[in-house]
Amino acid sequence: MEFDLKTAREKYCLSCKEMGDKMGLQEIFYKKYEISGEVPSKYILKLWQELEDFPIPEDFFYYTSFTLVVNLKYHHMKQQDAADAFGYSNQSTISNFVQENIPMYEKKKEFIETFKPLIVPFEIADYEVSTIPQSMTELCAKGNLMLADIRKQMKEERNKLNIDMKEQKRRRQKEFYKKKNSAENEKYDTGLSGGGMLIASQA
Repeated sequence: MEFDLKTAREKYCLSCKEMGDKMGLQEIFYKKYEISGEVPSKYILKLWQELEDFPIPEDFFYYTSFTLVVNLKYHHMKQQDAADAFGYSNQSTISNFVQENIPMYEKKKEFIETFKPLIVPFEIADYEVSTIPQSMTELCAKGNLMLADIRKQMKEERNKLNIDMKEQKRRRQKEFYKKKNSAENEKYDTGLSGGGMLIASQA
């Protein structure tokens, strides 16, 4: 993906070596990316994780291997179909991608052209990961998707409540299971059999 590493590096007053270290790269390889302006999104993710308020595109987390998995399922496509559409030589590349949630922002164009509509799941970084895929399996025919507050809103919540990330995660997990149990009890009491509700949004 196109990214101005030099401007970002100067903003944080870092040397090329220090910037490379945060990306997990030797200085010589870092400089190549800074000069070319083309940087694999996996390295941009590392910088976002390492540096406070590191600037990334607002839709950076829309295009990930998690998004790929959801859209393959929704559109009833095979991994080989995705490999052909995304320009990979074989299906095994896609198989490797879907083993974990990795950024794929450099394939934004392919996502948009391949999946119509494009289903964009958005994962809360501080949530217990296992709660997210469970909800995404409940995608309905109209393409409902789950919206999540972005990292900035999570940070604002921590500051407002004066709690750390660990305590925030504990409270959110507690609230999640409380709502889940309440919904299950209501379903049992009323005899209704509706599926899980997701907030709908147009991708």
